[in-house]
Amino acid sequence: MTELEAILIVGGGIAGLTLGRPLHMRGFKAEIIECSREWRAEGGGIMAHAKGMCMLRALGSRWSGLETGSASGGSATTLAKYCARAISRRSGATSAPASAKRSSLQGVLVAGIEGVPRRLGTSIPFLTQHKECVAVDFTDGSSRNYGMVVGADGISSTVRALTLSGMAPIYTGAMAWLSVPPIRPRGLTSLQFLFGQGHFFGFWPIGDGRTYGFGNITSPRVPEPFSGRLERLRHRFSHFGGVVQEYLSGLTCDKQIHCGPIDWVALEQWYSRHVVLIGDAAHASPQ
Repeated sequence: MTELEAILIVGGGIAGLTLGRPLHMRGFKAEIIECSREWRAEGGGIMAHAKGMCMLRALGSRWSGLETGSASGGSATTLAKYCARAISRRSGATSAPASAKRSSLQGVLVAGIEGVPRRLGTSIPFLTQHKECVAVDFTDGSSRNYGMVVGADGISSTVRALTLSGMAPIYTGAMAWLSVPPIRPRGLTSLQFLFGQGHFFGFWPIGDGRTYGFGNITSPRVPEPFSGRLERLRHRFSHFGGVVQEYLSGLTCDKQIHCGPIDWVALEQWYSRHVVLIGDAAHASPQ
């Protein structure tokens, strides 16, 4: 195998940081750039499924069950239960799923890339593929040749647009409201979903008395201003009862809530010569 002289990872989110550490450990000259001026984790919580936990087994608090229910009539009726640990064992995985705040996971991953060169506040406006390398121009005015470029720059990937597809992400027809407050509804010990007509609300206990709550509504794509977001969220789910109302009443301000449309990207090919896409840049999917 021909040794790659240098690998550029574009994007300092979960995918890019997760890749940077093993490349560095195996002797590759990996470098990470991130357009933000600080390490940021967008969204609320995240769950690492069983096989992902084989790599990230030290992260988060673990849960052993998933419960789905119906929210009609202001109360929840259990429809089905699944044991995540049992499913993991049947799939051959050696670890159970775990959930955590995105910022907590990212903090662990950032600590794990010690020794990997990184540049914050830097992006790429242009790249050119040659026979043996990729020539990259950076927004700080510098340029360099790399043996490989990895696009880990999210659903609106610049690397994807420059090399594989300029197609914009596709709206799925659903909006999502996410939050990770220091709230733990009574009796919540597992992942739960409660369903209504065109709506659902879910919860993940994630440790430290926090709960990842996420509401999903099927609707046209609409702007969601920051101001008044909590009041609108409570109104949208006012017909849900029980644990949903307990959770929503515990939220205190708009800044606790992240909201956005659920988009997706589907590509038949994730690479082009010396460029490869990973994470949401390659295969973003609905929640």
